[in-house]
Amino acid sequence: MGWDALEPSEQRWFAEHAEAALARRDGAIGSLTWRWLDWVLTGAIGLLGLFWLGWSGPEAALLLVLRHWSGWCVDLLQWRLRSAARRMGYAQDYDDRRFWQIVALLRGRRARAPDARADPGLGFAVAVDLVAGAVASVLILQGLQAGGAALADALAAPDLLVAAALLVALGVLPTLHARLLPNAGGSVALPVFRAGQRGIGLLVLAFGLMAAGGGRLDGAWLAGAAYAFFLLMGSIELAFGVPAARAEAAWLRRRRDGVASARRVRVTPAAALVKCGPDRPPPGEGRDAGQTSRRGAPHGGIRWA
Repeated sequence: MGWDALEPSEQRWFAEHAEAALARRDGAIGSLTWRWLDWVLTGAIGLLGLFWLGWSGPEAALLLVLRHWSGWCVDLLQWRLRSAARRMGYAQDYDDRRFWQIVALLRGRRARAPDARADPGLGFAVAVDLVAGAVASVLILQGLQAGGAALADALAAPDLLVAAALLVALGVLPTLHARLLPNAGGSVALPVFRAGQRGIGLLVLAFGLMAAGGGRLDGAWLAGAAYAFFLLMGSIELAFGVPAARAEAAWLRRRRDGVASARRVRVTPAAALVKCGPDRPPPGEGRDAGQTSRRGAPHGGIRWA
């Protein structure tokens, strides 16, 4: 599978979007690195505090619930205040997923043609997070009470209040600013979690731990499992996801700049495509001038040398 697996319309679309997709990838690598580094630090500090610094399990569990609802409020505000910019962001995200799937196909890292699907949208995610998060919150409170936790004392604990203030100051407000501020292209940053993943994840985690505990919930284990998830996912993305994104961009940039081997693809800003063989002259020369490739795509854009 490779270039010939694409329809002529996909070939033309790829060439037309190459420069914009590469520019967005270059701009996103830094933010991706910081995002996953934040996840690693969040998980590592949380686990350290829970199991070595003596943080209260109920307080940590309540902070986890607060984190869910603060994130939900950010999603809700972006959905209501930046609807046009958000739709543009989803459109660009869909184009980017499709584009880099084609790059993976051309690099031999993918065996099928692109199958990117449009995201159901932030409104749907907000609704799912509302329902799933509400159910999870009720389960967590009931499980903590069944486990003997003094929720009133935990809610009034100074440590929880300080942690909540830090969460708002260092997490919620910067995130809200980033999510509401349009970028140069007029779109806004999209949430990390899609289609209600935040609420569903919290619900599955709470339900699983309560089932294992016979209806009782240990707040330390609930928060510890969530922090371990942050640490694991952040580490995986830093070790593999970010380098892979950087390698894809470097691969495409080399082809765009013409530093390609004999059988690899080269991307130029032209909006059309061509497949050339060793016995075929470059586009615009000889008998091939003005002709199209055998798949029907005009010359220019991406060339096979």
